[in-house]
Amino acid sequence: MQLKNLFRRNYTDSNFRRPLPFVASPVLTEQELRDEKKHHGDHNHHGSSAPEEQSFPTDCPILKKNHEATTMELFYDLFFVATLAIFHATHEINTSDSVKSYIAFITILWFCWLQAALFDIRFYTDSIVARTAKGLHLGIMTGLAVLSVNFSVTDIVDHPGRFASMCYVLMASRLILVGQYSIVAWFLRHHKDTFTAKVLTIGTLFVAAMVFLGLGVSARTLHSPRAHIAWYIVIAVEAVFMVTISSFWKVLSFKGTPIVERFGCLTLIVLGEGIVGMTKAIKSIALGTSNVSGTSVGLIICHVLIIYLVYMLYFDQVDAKRFGSIRQQIWAVLHYPLHIAILITSEGSRSFVLYDVARSLYQDSLVGPLNKIDQVQTTADLIEGLKEIVAGISSRLKSSDGMPDLTPIYDKISAITNISESAEEIAELGREFLAEVFVWIMKTFGIEVSAKGAAKGSGAALHELREISSAATVVFRFFFIAAGITLVILAMMHWFSKAHKSRAEMLSIASTTVIGVLLSLVAIMSNYDDNSDAAQESALGKYIDSAWVTPTVVLTYLFVIAIDNAIIWVSYFRRRGSEAHVEYAPVA
Repeated sequence: MQLKNLFRRNYTDSNFRRPLPFVASPVLTEQELRDEKKHHGDHNHHGSSAPEEQSFPTDCPILKKNHEATTMELFYDLFFVATLAIFHATHEINTSDSVKSYIAFITILWFCWLQAALFDIRFYTDSIVARTAKGLHLGIMTGLAVLSVNFSVTDIVDHPGRFASMCYVLMASRLILVGQYSIVAWFLRHHKDTFTAKVLTIGTLFVAAMVFLGLGVSARTLHSPRAHIAWYIVIAVEAVFMVTISSFWKVLSFKGTPIVERFGCLTLIVLGEGIVGMTKAIKSIALGTSNVSGTSVGLIICHVLIIYLVYMLYFDQVDAKRFGSIRQQIWAVLHYPLHIAILITSEGSRSFVLYDVARSLYQDSLVGPLNKIDQVQTTADLIEGLKEIVAGISSRLKSSDGMPDLTPIYDKISAITNISESAEEIAELGREFLAEVFVWIMKTFGIEVSAKGAAKGSGAALHELREISSAATVVFRFFFIAAGITLVILAMMHWFSKAHKSRAEMLSIASTTVIGVLLSLVAIMSNYDDNSDAAQESALGKYIDSAWVTPTVVLTYLFVIAIDNAIIWVSYFRRRGSEAHVEYAPVA
């Protein structure tokens, strides 16, 4: 740097930095429109239309549109990632109620992101006011992260304060958007039709905010455990109105915006959360034991493959050039069930990896000692054999934290004078001992059930083991339902994302849908699970213990990709053959 530049003005177009305006108009000026036309010229970026190709009436404004996601939008997505990660770290899917709470919070988080994203995609301009509003949206995400730790829809009546806090956060998020849309409406006030659309949008968001306010104020007087349903009714109605308004006023549509890129980035975030969940599982395994079976390693690979295959199935079908305005909006909304299905699928896969590691360690620790216990003649030998099992498990685990107190069981066995005459009592004590040991191993790897309704004293371990078995059944059911729904929704998105589909594409969509439905139907197996006979493992238990649950989904996804590519290749070669036949046909 030359020192003289500090003492004289030498501003040029290349080194002049414009100050950040207090507020910026979302409407293109004549000069900006000419610059846009000059920039686009004969080519378009990201499938968007150049301004000269837009056919608006002369009294309608041409809005500024970013042709790619801005850094501010990507920064906002980081807060979405953080909130989602905190929720995942503090919630497990192991009961039907936990699944309800899981879907409920993801719904709130996702639609808060959606409302902010819909504004940014169409109207975001860099200014002091815009950055302030975005900072407030980041505060909303932070508030959701705080509330996510104790979030549950099954104890609304018991914790009205949490319910009220969520209502106020939702109200604040809508009022921020009311302010942002009001600024846009002010700049569009001279354009009657467009201004009307903005007033309807502002009215929709304001009414939603007032409903949330009313729910928050009346939280302590609510006596219905289903009061949270009001949240989702408001969210659904609000989303329908917003999409409808965008459909009727073309100037407010998403054409020429980076909507495809924006939702693609969010999908990557959701897929990435599945990988983060797997790294946490690997951490639990590494801190728990160094003896990991080859089967467990295979399941970890299967989990990664599921995320990767979903990535391919999603992005192979995205073609921004073939979107229609209405189709594009339906395609965008379909991301909501898709993301929930992906998250539940990855969560289920992670749970089965941890379950397999714990089960393998448990079975390997019992192989030798159990053979010796069958041949014991005295209670002292039996107790010694049981202690050998505990010692073997302790040697395989890196920490003895959480080891159960088995002294009461040993004392009861010592009190038995005749083993042959007390075979049934010994068998019962043996089952309680094995349950204590198995629950200990499960907890070491983070597999626990809710303490609500837990039994105390004798038989508590057997009760908890039944709860863990029930949780495995719940995970099994929702894992396959979500994995199948993922395929079905991907097929639907393929349908809505492309106009004038070829026969090959139609076959691909149909095959993916059928396979997805069949995969979901595997969950029916849990409805016919009969585990009443404790001496004989049920068919479902055998299937889960076989470690084929996650590979089943992987093989199904691979089959879908194979069919899709086979259809494409056959169509490609037939087209090439048809073109060659026309090219070399003899001229009459």
